[in-house]
Amino acid sequence: MQGIGIDTAIILACVGIIAGLFGVLLGLGGGAIIVPMLTLIPYFHLTIHQAVAISIVCVLGVSLGGTVRYVEEGLTDIRLG
Repeated sequence: MQGIGIDTAIILACVGIIAGLFGVLLGLGGGAIIVPMLTLIPYFHLTIHQAVAISIVCVLGVSLGGTVRYVEEGLTDIRLG
């Protein structure tokens, strides 16, 4: 299995930067920008279902990372049982 090429990495980085800038400037979620970009740019060859799945996985990753950090800092009140 091959890794992604340098050209793909550069394109993905540019898409991420554009999504971040628009997200910050317009108050949009990243998925509102990433999903259309992944489906409309012919380079990626993704269906709408694949783009939505990628967006959801990204949200889950970021949410999980934030949750872990809040628990480590003791900023959450978690009671088990």
